[in-house]
Amino acid sequence: MSKRIVLYSLMLTLLSACTGYRPPRYDPALYPHCYRAYDLALAWKTGREGAGVTVDGFVRNNRNAFLRGLELTIELMDDREKKLSEATFFFIPDLIQLDEMKPFDLKLPVPADAVPKRLKFRYKYYLYEEGEAGQIYFQTFEENL
Repeated sequence: MSKRIVLYSLMLTLLSACTGYRPPRYDPALYPHCYRAYDLALAWKTGREGAGVTVDGFVRNNRNAFLRGLELTIELMDDREKKLSEATFFFIPDLIQLDEMKPFDLKLPVPADAVPKRLKFRYKYYLYEEGEAGQIYFQTFEENL
């Protein structure tokens, strides 16, 4: 009986080892493009993958206690400001705390005869404190590819 208790306690100890979750760290040196506004900061890098452009990076909540429902939309445009493609990233989980960083990655297809030149970023979110009837906060900016 005592061997069984020792065995069970040993199994319980071994199976209950704590492995903490370590959130990923984002090194700004790996993301050459950045945009900072009063509420959010974005850092990203672009690349070519097949017949498309990839954009991956992270956002950081700079101002508010909690953001809710953050959406990031990126449009790929040519030199005449014609939209070539568009993709949207929904950040899940829905709440982003103050100073929290969240990753994103989008793939934008490029038509065969098009030459992409610019990226148009658009983000929108709600403040958690304002509840369901809260105001939509948004921002738009453009960057060269």
